[in-house]
Amino acid sequence: AFWINPTSVTDGNYHMIIDKNSDGSQAIFSIRHNNTNLYFAGGAINDGFSTLTAGTLQHICLSFVASSGIATFVKNGVSLGTKSGYPASWTNNTEAYQVGNGQAGTVAFNGQLDEVVIWSRALSVTECDSIYNGGSGLEYPFGEGAAGILTSILSLVRAFWIF
Repeated sequence: AFWINPTSVTDGNYHMIIDKNSDGSQAIFSIRHNNTNLYFAGGAINDGFSTLTAGTLQHICLSFVASSGIATFVKNGVSLGTKSGYPASWTNNTEAYQVGNGQAGTVAFNGQLDEVVIWSRALSVTECDSIYNGGSGLEYPFGEGAAGILTSILSLVRAFWIF
């Protein structure tokens, strides 16, 4: 899950949001955008959802269930639909996750990213909507006043970046 405000969505180039890739030939794990399309790449699958607006802060949550190979993008608390066919398991590598750029450093994201979180399991659309919180967002670590559903998933945070 992350907040995104792209400066431009019309240059026709890929811009990495989150990337874990070793050689650039096949994404191990990648969330990126090209124009208004938001893509999730895993293995050889690269599917997109037309969704991004330049100059607008948007909350994006990708929910991926590896056992079924199904990915769901949620924008501002609303599901954009699902894509299937992703591999149930991917070859892992020793590369670190890159936020805002690809491993080679040549496909930088142009805009603002904030509160990028990687969870240890797929979140439901309801959980994504709770984090979106009607557009107000919830600041990590969500605090005692956050909805109960968030308290139950707080221990699932694997990586977190605030900018």
